[in-house]
Amino acid sequence: MSAPPIDRIDRVEPAVDLLGTLFVPRDGLLLQANLPSLLRDWAGICYLPPDSTCNNAYEVVRGTPPREADLTGEQRTLCLQVPDSVGSFIGPLAEKAAGGGATPLLMAQAMERFLQTSYTYGRGYPLPSGEPLQGFLEGHVPAHCELFATSMVMMLRTKAIPSRYVTGFMVGEHNEAGDYFPVREETAHAWVEAWIPPLGWVQFDPTPPAGRPQIRQTSRWKQWVDVLFSLMQRWRNRLVHPDWRALLSGLLKSMQQLGVWLMESPWRLGFLGLLLLVDVLRRSDTRGARWWQRLWRRRRSSGETGNPLENRLAESLARFDAVMEDGGQPRPPHATLREFSHALRQEGQLSDERREIAGRFLDAYEQARYATHAPTDAQVEAVETLCEALERKSPVRGR
Repeated sequence: MSAPPIDRIDRVEPAVDLLGTLFVPRDGLLLQANLPSLLRDWAGICYLPPDSTCNNAYEVVRGTPPREADLTGEQRTLCLQVPDSVGSFIGPLAEKAAGGGATPLLMAQAMERFLQTSYTYGRGYPLPSGEPLQGFLEGHVPAHCELFATSMVMMLRTKAIPSRYVTGFMVGEHNEAGDYFPVREETAHAWVEAWIPPLGWVQFDPTPPAGRPQIRQTSRWKQWVDVLFSLMQRWRNRLVHPDWRALLSGLLKSMQQLGVWLMESPWRLGFLGLLLLVDVLRRSDTRGARWWQRLWRRRRSSGETGNPLENRLAESLARFDAVMEDGGQPRPPHATLREFSHALRQEGQLSDERREIAGRFLDAYEQARYATHAPTDAQVEAVETLCEALERKSPVRGR
């Protein structure tokens, strides 16, 4: 059998430690990484071994994948599972959404349109029912992409169409200054894949177009700032886990990129020094730099919204992330707050007391930040109180 045609090779350079999953494009054929080991499941998802991280660059060979074989019995069973708590109300709605489609493809397309046109994107916390999916579908509460995708998966499965819930990032912004495509947390998204013979896995996105991540193009000035901070982050990662050959190669490449930028305008050398000083102060854990960290977080949050209460929420979340990182349980960039809360309660490395406080903080933050109405003083104060309680229990920040 001949090898599939190769279209391009992409290099992925994590700016933070990746936990659990390595992100690859859907048309990835081969992943090349300098890792002790790597796991891959039947769906093609690449996992890191437990308790390991990846902050090294890796390459993804992309091209036209070979035609997929039919699902095995075990895979089909897995992709047709419907929880008992959902099956009671999802069946009639799936029948309505399918619109009388005669084939799996037509039914899936009808369900996609039904969800896009019958429901509204938004942040509907808390939902009016103990079962979030039921509260969304029956109450028509504005909801985010995760609920739209989950709803379609359950509908497809009740119609005997194998399907799976997919999360990732929508990438389209091009940084011309550094010639790369940044992947930002704000472009995280959830969608659906359905098994449609003879096509194989087909993508569907039931989230209304207005609710999907917007790909934005930044100014040239902002692109250069992103390049500089990206370079500093990568060097920190390499110095923590040194690979000397890659370190030397990366140093030469970084010096070349920096030289091109400085030659465009010599005054930028002073600006670079200022950025380095700001970054060192912002990330230092010494007491002398604590005031700067607080100022940085306030200014960062004040630039995101004009609502003072939302600014306080953003600052509380930044403090929470700092405490979790100090405690050896950082929040993965790809994880939603609810996913992180669930992971902490299941297998967190924190003490029972700190785990309980962290879970309550995330629940309170989620209800205050993503409710259909603006956060109230009482909600924000509850979030700040829980954050302070967690800081007092921190072995680093509570001393």
